[in-house]
Amino acid sequence: MDKFLKRSQPSTSGTSINSGGGESNPKKNRHYDDSYLKYGFTVINNNPQCVICGDVLSSESMKPSKLMRHLTTKHQKEADKPLDFFERKLKALSQQQNTIIQASSVNESTLLASYKVAYRVAKSGKPHTIAENLILPAALDMVEIMVSKQEANKLRKVPLSDNTISRRINDMAKDIQEQVVEKLKNSQHFALQFDESTDVSDCAQFVVFVRFEADDSITEEILFCKALPANTTGQCLYDMFLESTCHYDIDWKKCIAICSDGAKAMTGKNSGLIAKLKSIIPNISWTHCFLHRQALSAKVVPSDLNDVLKEVIKIVNSIKGKALQTRLFRIVCEDMGSLHQNLLYHTEVRWLSKGKVLTRVLELRAELLMFLQDAKSEYAYCFSDPIWLLKLAFLADPFSHLNNLNKNLQGRDENILTAKDKTCTLKLTMGVDGF
Repeated sequence: MDKFLKRSQPSTSGTSINSGGGESNPKKNRHYDDSYLKYGFTVINNNPQCVICGDVLSSESMKPSKLMRHLTTKHQKEADKPLDFFERKLKALSQQQNTIIQASSVNESTLLASYKVAYRVAKSGKPHTIAENLILPAALDMVEIMVSKQEANKLRKVPLSDNTISRRINDMAKDIQEQVVEKLKNSQHFALQFDESTDVSDCAQFVVFVRFEADDSITEEILFCKALPANTTGQCLYDMFLESTCHYDIDWKKCIAICSDGAKAMTGKNSGLIAKLKSIIPNISWTHCFLHRQALSAKVVPSDLNDVLKEVIKIVNSIKGKALQTRLFRIVCEDMGSLHQNLLYHTEVRWLSKGKVLTRVLELRAELLMFLQDAKSEYAYCFSDPIWLLKLAFLADPFSHLNNLNKNLQGRDENILTAKDKTCTLKLTMGVDGF
């Protein structure tokens, strides 16, 4: 520090006396002078900068002789130019630097805007091309009408191609995943929930949820979701679990519970996923998922009522499965002034969709009777049979309650206590002993 202070103090005589009595020439802390512009130099951060090439020299070069040497050696043709020439060069250099600074701030703004749009596209589940094909043109039209065309043109700098949106979504997903893993590592205990199902596109998906304590509250997040390319056996699920979590560096001894459905691939005694996970998580306890249990209970239907249910599904599929029949049925509903104009599909992937299907069929029973009679369908007698209609009405009521229960049992704030309360409430309301 003392040596630095001695170097920074200028000497009036140009020399200084050292401790040994000898003399030395310290480096002087020179400052920029406006007259240096005639040598083609301005100042930036107390260092000389050439206004012609933009090179920044060291602070020790703040001498007329050294500045002149740079001008004559690197810019020999401009060495004899008048002062006006260097002033114009200085003005051009300042404008260029301002443009760079503005471009830097604009780049940050466009980057943030691009991530915001990508977040909305991912949240809405729309195709990635919607940003460039719909969102950007709509934003340009609105800004051009409400503000000005010049301001609207600034939006064109926002990168919104489908590849860019996909990359932004992957970046945000990776960042969220890293945050979840970091919080999971800091938690004392956590629990896992597994679910494997096949969607409408016949793609088998394995999703793992994790519940842990963070910020003095119970947090539930998705640990990972992967598609299974081939089989969905317990071994395949176990291999997928290890492959997806091997780089997380999680202490699995903190895992105290696992929740899943009762499928053989999950709960098999020897080859199930739970049995294999006990080799690395020995102290875990397994529980059967509430949602899967009430879904299984809904499949237990008396034979006479089950026949009505099957007939309803066949009637709906015979109409919804053909575009012409769907259009003709819509015309019938419009002519009769119906509240609805379409039937609803029942699919096994959408849990307990039977409730909505049965309710819609019951509300459109008159329209279905007329349509099936005109089409001379074999199922037309169903909607003229009062006993069959009574069974349909009986089925629609409990399945509608099960639909509402299924929806209420889902969510981040749901736990075993609230789920049991809602299930017991439904049992008391419907007058049944159990599910």
